[in-house]
Amino acid sequence: MSDLGELLELLQTAETRWRTVHATVRHRSDPELWAKAMEREMEAEGGSGGMVVMVASREGDDEADGFDPSSEQVSKLWLERPNRWRDETTGTHRATSVSNGEVTYTAHGGLVMEYDASDEAGYGSTSGWLFAPGMLAGAFEPVSIDEGEHLGRPVLRVQAKPASGHGHGQHLLGRGADKIELLVDRELGVVLRHEAHLDGRPMSTTEVLSVAFDEPIDPSTFELELEDGQVVRRPEEMHHDRDFGRELTVDEAVERAGFAVWVPSRLPEIEVTEPWDRWESPSVSHMSKGEWNDREWVALQYHGGSVDVQIQESKAEQPLSPGKDFESIERGGRALYLDDPAARHASTAAHPAQVVLDLEGTRITIASQRVPGADLVEVALGLVRAPATPPSFDD
Repeated sequence: MSDLGELLELLQTAETRWRTVHATVRHRSDPELWAKAMEREMEAEGGSGGMVVMVASREGDDEADGFDPSSEQVSKLWLERPNRWRDETTGTHRATSVSNGEVTYTAHGGLVMEYDASDEAGYGSTSGWLFAPGMLAGAFEPVSIDEGEHLGRPVLRVQAKPASGHGHGQHLLGRGADKIELLVDRELGVVLRHEAHLDGRPMSTTEVLSVAFDEPIDPSTFELELEDGQVVRRPEEMHHDRDFGRELTVDEAVERAGFAVWVPSRLPEIEVTEPWDRWESPSVSHMSKGEWNDREWVALQYHGGSVDVQIQESKAEQPLSPGKDFESIERGGRALYLDDPAARHASTAAHPAQVVLDLEGTRITIASQRVPGADLVEVALGLVRAPATPPSFDD
């Protein structure tokens, strides 16, 4: 059998080669390279599609390999065929997810979501796909396959190019990467390490730090014990909020919000080349503070042809400190913070320009991928408390 044939068979049959898994897995990423990869993808597809992706700024000295220390996540993982698993993840997105084969629970702080168990591969956890990698077949094109050793186990070292497409396998391997590396266990077919590269630098890596196969696992591992104050909810219960999934008027948002709502009295001029190149009335939404989110907010989205401006508002409960990439500005008696990625030659398609400020106890963030930071400052300076009738932008 050829190396490629052996590799594909290993990946597709990996899940049948073990009974249980107990592993520790680490994931790290470089947010700037990730944003650059997304930017290239959006440019290749002809635009951003209106998506705004917030990329967290780094704090402190960067590591030599470029990975942001705050991006590191470590998961303790237990798997048992055919469909029981537990994933305890630490890091920025700390969470626990558990499935007993019939019901799946995901716990984030005080809220526990309950779902019907899924038969999909990957065991529903963030790292489970490493041990059920069948969906990777067809997601990459091998360049070279060599033999090696990792964690004391024989492996196939695979250098490859991502295949085109938007399937689940491409997503797992790092969409937008130009090179990937895989260490595949030669006996079991599981992936012990994966790394995605862009322009010769590591964009993300997922690696098994320790692993034991076919050891007995206590059945109680796959049951979730609720902590004090945790509440179990089903997804369909999200519709308990009267505003969920429904657009409001500005007046309705003002009536519901527990803070002052602000709207722009002016928006940037739009270059008119088509009839639809004009600002439309805003889409307005409101979410109250509760089990589903830790703060109340109001969001206004203004669309005008190929550009848009998004404004999110909430109660200013803590001193304003938006991050090291924000420049402090004071104009017209207002203290603003501006993050203009174009000015510092960062990705603009995946990292929007942003202005943050506090007005009379309301924390306001104004963001856009296609409107320059200087224009967003003018929007911030023109904010007024929401009147009964929103300002017109037809003039």
